[in-house]
Amino acid sequence: MTAPQSANPADLSLVGVARVHVSAAARTLATMASALVPAHVHPDAGPDNTIRRALRATLQAQHVLALAVYRARAAGQTWTEIGDQLTVHRQSAHRTYADGVQDRNDQVLWHWFTGTDAPDMIVENPRAEAEALDAWVATRSLPELPDGKPALDQPVSFVLHEMDLAERRDLLLAAAGAILEWETRCSADQIRALRIGYGARLVGYWQFALDEAKTSPGGDPDAVRAWLVAAERYLATARLARDPGPTVYAQHIKQLNAHAALTTPPDPAAA
Repeated sequence: MTAPQSANPADLSLVGVARVHVSAAARTLATMASALVPAHVHPDAGPDNTIRRALRATLQAQHVLALAVYRARAAGQTWTEIGDQLTVHRQSAHRTYADGVQDRNDQVLWHWFTGTDAPDMIVENPRAEAEALDAWVATRSLPELPDGKPALDQPVSFVLHEMDLAERRDLLLAAAGAILEWETRCSADQIRALRIGYGARLVGYWQFALDEAKTSPGGDPDAVRAWLVAAERYLATARLARDPGPTVYAQHIKQLNAHAALTTPPDPAAA
């Protein structure tokens, strides 16, 4: 299910944007590591600072790894799969990285809804950054795989695509389950901005879902239209700075899950 095309970077798949950020951080690491190769020291540079440079490269490598774990979770990998790649048990992987993944998730959602306070994994212009990374890769030789064959790398820009409806639904479900807790840490202005952003995204989701329901076999446009009206009512309430009440988010979760059930193809194995 593909969402409408948009020039807004905020409408790009967050999994793809996270991969661009991994690549950008890895490029920085490569630059740091290359600075360790020359053995000479400039006579005016003072004491040899190889250890300091090595430490900075090590910290950057840890940053790249944390971003890679975040991207893997965003792409749906389990902690068992991540632990296998880290050569540790799933509990160890979860204990080391889960809090950081959750913090990044919260920051990404906040930015997606409000457009403010961009976290460190949000690239201001992902497409331009990906093109710059493609150019950087083109000037370097490809690594070899263990069998001696060159790696068949794809351009970094290949990972960028528009967010589909399923990913938008997942983000809305995550926000609906967390928004009441977020509001306990927000000012009145922040709460209003969050509710308006959430409501606008919810309305956009149902508008596209309604268009699709009118033409898709098995679609239920009457149900989707009712959910759209409810979302528009929420957005109007948010714009008036009124409290929509604590139960409305549970209703949104129920509606989004019901729509997922309508649009998910049946599993042949379950037949």
